[in-house]
Amino acid sequence: MGTETTVSRVQSSATHLIQRQTHTQRTTNHGPRRTSIIQSYQVEIEDGDDIDDDVIMQDEIEITRVQKIRHIRQVQGISCQSNRTTLPTRQPTAAHINLNPGNDVELQDGSFLRIESTGIDFFNQPFIQGKRLLPHTAEELLMPEMEGELTWVMRFDENTGTEEYQNKVGFSPSHVLRNCKVLFTNQLYADLNVGHSIETFHNVPVYFCRWKCSLPPVDLKRKHNEPYRHKIGKIEHLREHEADSLTIISRTLRKHVQLRIPDSEIRKRWRGAEFAQDWLGSHKTYQINEDGDFDVRRKYTFGDSFCGAGGTTCGAVKAGLVPKWAFDLDETAIRTYSFNFEETGVQARREHVSDFLAAAKRWLRRFIVDIAHLSPPCQPFSPANTTPNEQLNEKNRAALTSVDDILRLCKPRLATLEEAAGMEHPKHQGWLRKLVTMFIDNGYSVRWKIVDLKRFGVPQTRDRLIVIASGPGEKLPPFILPTHGLEAGLKPFPSIASAIYDIDPLAVDHDIPRSFDAPKRAIDAAGLAGTITTGGGGDNVYHPSGLRSYTVREHACLQTFPPEFLFAGTPTQQRRQIGNAVPPVFAAALFGHLRTCLEQADLEEMRQSRLG
Repeated sequence: MGTETTVSRVQSSATHLIQRQTHTQRTTNHGPRRTSIIQSYQVEIEDGDDIDDDVIMQDEIEITRVQKIRHIRQVQGISCQSNRTTLPTRQPTAAHINLNPGNDVELQDGSFLRIESTGIDFFNQPFIQGKRLLPHTAEELLMPEMEGELTWVMRFDENTGTEEYQNKVGFSPSHVLRNCKVLFTNQLYADLNVGHSIETFHNVPVYFCRWKCSLPPVDLKRKHNEPYRHKIGKIEHLREHEADSLTIISRTLRKHVQLRIPDSEIRKRWRGAEFAQDWLGSHKTYQINEDGDFDVRRKYTFGDSFCGAGGTTCGAVKAGLVPKWAFDLDETAIRTYSFNFEETGVQARREHVSDFLAAAKRWLRRFIVDIAHLSPPCQPFSPANTTPNEQLNEKNRAALTSVDDILRLCKPRLATLEEAAGMEHPKHQGWLRKLVTMFIDNGYSVRWKIVDLKRFGVPQTRDRLIVIASGPGEKLPPFILPTHGLEAGLKPFPSIASAIYDIDPLAVDHDIPRSFDAPKRAIDAAGLAGTITTGGGGDNVYHPSGLRSYTVREHACLQTFPPEFLFAGTPTQQRRQIGNAVPPVFAAALFGHLRTCLEQADLEEMRQSRLG
C-alpha cells in the first residue's frame, strides 16, 4: 500500500483555501484501488503578523515561524474511489465545526482542546493550539474516575524538574472530531457537575474542567508497554482567576450557577464560617502592649497523625507551629512523645486511628487544625522490607485509607505526608493512585516528589516520597527548595562526622556497644551513612571505624534529633522509634516553608479584603 500527500493553496485577497489531498493505493481481490481524501480549510491570514513562539506539531515537526490566522473553518471532507463508489467519511459534518480561538473541540485521540490560537505552518497547513485536556481515565493521570470531568495537562520542565509550563502542541484540524463545551470552574465537584443537568448548552456535549495536572518530563526510555512513573507530580484545583466568567443554568439545582466564585467562599464551605477566616493561624494568645492594650498573637496549629516518637512535631515546633494533637498506637513511642513535648500543651493520644477518628467526630472543634501531617506506616512500600509480614503489611496498608477520614474531619488548610520512596514503584502504583484520589475526592490540591534528604541536611542516603496538599480554596505552595548541595549559596552536604563526632561521651543512650568479632571495612566519615531503619540499618550501617555498631544516640543524631531529645524503652524499641521518624531537620525546613507560604497568602487575602 502506498500513500502520497499533496498540499495546495489558493489565494483570494486575504482569504486562503488550504487543500490537503491524500492518495492511497492498495491492492484488493478486485485489483488495484486508489482512494483520494480531500480536506479543505478556509482561513483568513493577518498579513505580516508572525508568531515567534515555537510550535510542536503532533507529528514532532518543529516550526519556528508561522503565520497567524484570524479565522479558520473546516469546509469539506470528501472521499472518493477510482470506481466512483462514494465511501462514508469518518469526519462529522465538517461545516459545523468551529475552530476559531475560544472554542472547545474533541480530538480523535480522545483528548480535548480549548483553542487559543491558530496558524499556518511552513508546509502551508493550518494548525490549532491551546489548552490540552485529558479525561480522568487517561493512563498517564492518577485522577479518580468522574463522569464528564477533564483535566488540563501541563508538563514539568526537564531541566529544573519543578517549573511547570503549558505544552505547546499544534494539531491539524483533521484531528478534530467535533465541537464540545468545556466549562472551566473552581467550584467543587459536589457543588457542580454534569449530573446537575446543565441547560445552557443544548447542541454540544458538556464537560467540566476543575483540575490541572503537571506530568513528569517525557521519559524517552519508557517502552510503550511499560507503566508511567510518577516520581514527581502535581494536581491542582483551579483557582478563581483560572475559571470561566460564566453563569450557567442547572435544572437539578434549580438556579443559575457561577463557574467562578471567590476562593475564600470555597474555604468557607469546606471549613465552616467559624474557621474560614483564621488568618495568620487559629491559635490565639493575648499580650499587653506598651499602651496597656491587649494584642492578639496568632500562630498556626499543627496535628501529627501516626506521630511515633515525634520527629515531625520536633521540626514543626522549631518552625513556629503550635502542636494541638498527636496520636499513635505504639505505647513506648507515645511515652517518648509526651515527655519531649509536654510543655507545649499538645494532646498526645495513645490510640488506634479508628478511635482517634471517633473522638474527632464527637468533638470536631478540638481537632480542626491549620496544618496536619499524615504518615501511615511505610513498611509495605519500603525496599528494606525484604522479608515482609503480609498480615502486618495488610494492616499498615489499611491505615493508609484513614487519610481520607482525617482530611474530612480535621480539615487542615495544608497537609503533608511522608512515605517510603518505593510507593512510586509500578508494583505499588495502585496505592499511590489511591492516596492521590483521597486528596482529590476531598477537593485538595496535591503535589508530590521523591526527595533526597541529604539535600536538606540529613547525613544519610535516604530517599522519601514527600506530599504537600492544600485544602479547598487554598493556594498550593511550591515545593521547598534544597538547603544543602554543591550549588552556590547552599550549605555543604552533611556527613557522618558532622553528626556524631561531637557527641558528649557522657550523653544519654550513648553506651558504646561491644566490638565486632571481625572488623569490617572502614567507612569514610566525610560521606553519608546508610539509611537508618527501624532495625538500625542494613549490613553497611555501622560506625565508620568498622569496629562496632552505632550507639542509640549516634542513630538519633544521624536522624537529626537534637541532643536533648530523650527516648523511652529498651535500645531495640528506641532504634525502632528513631528509624520510623521523619528527620526533624527536614521537618523544620518543610514546615518553616509552609508557614511562610500561609502567612503570605493570608496577608494578601487580608489586603484584598480591606480593599474590597
